[in-house]
Amino acid sequence: APEPRPELKYRPRKLSASGLGALIDNPYVAYAKYILKIFPLNELEKPMGATDFGNIVHKVLEEFCCRYPQELPENAEEIMLNIGRKVFADNNVDDDKMIFWRLRFKNVIKWVLEQEKEERLKLKDIYPEKEGKMTVDLPAGEFLLTSKADRIDEYIDGSIEIIDYKTGSSVPSEKAVKNYKAPQLLLEALIAQNKGFPDVVFDDVKAIKYWKLGEKIIEINGKDLEDLLQNGKQKIVEILSKYDFENMPYAVNPSPKYCKNKEYDHLSRISEWGINAKEEEDFEND
Repeated sequence: APEPRPELKYRPRKLSASGLGALIDNPYVAYAKYILKIFPLNELEKPMGATDFGNIVHKVLEEFCCRYPQELPENAEEIMLNIGRKVFADNNVDDDKMIFWRLRFKNVIKWVLEQEKEERLKLKDIYPEKEGKMTVDLPAGEFLLTSKADRIDEYIDGSIEIIDYKTGSSVPSEKAVKNYKAPQLLLEALIAQNKGFPDVVFDDVKAIKYWKLGEKIIEINGKDLEDLLQNGKQKIVEILSKYDFENMPYAVNPSPKYCKNKEYDHLSRISEWGINAKEEEDFEND
């Protein structure tokens, strides 16, 4: 397996939440993207898919929350559907795709509004698509961490909740968040604690949530969140600090059972030396 150990001067001093997630999940991906600067090319005439649908839903929810950051309007569903029509049209979604997406979109909107009905009564404000950042001290100096929260809800009692929307089938489990395998919401909560989201004023972070749109909410709050935040910054610093030393390689897929990001497997030639390749070699030699 390749074990690249670039000089410290080439190693990144800034990562987004997704970049931190890649470093934890499969360090070689972080090496390829942020050191080699190799990025996948877009497919020619690639048909629209799940990612496009997710982006459209995110845009609709962002625009709706920007228009109505406090109370829900009486005709909220109609307004959302109208926003949706415009966003779908702006993205040139063809008629065949709309046949399948229209019903799914309506179900998502109905589900979102069901969650909103009670929540909006306690809310003071909503901050959609809010960018934030914080720095941590590492052995080689300061390191910048950034993230964009899909949504931050500010409550009347002075607390906030941080929400990430998910439209696909893959949603981090509560266990993955607590084990620092899915760091996005944790990082955003830490950024909030460090006053890293401009204009967001609050007393404490009450909850972090994944909204799997149309299905369920995965929430961490109370003592679980308190423990996570208390240890979270130190854990992230420990992870990043390892790569401030040139003897630390950007390993390929160190935990195959849990690795999700395999975007650069072909670059690492894992099929030649990985577990499956070894099994094939043993089979051929028998």
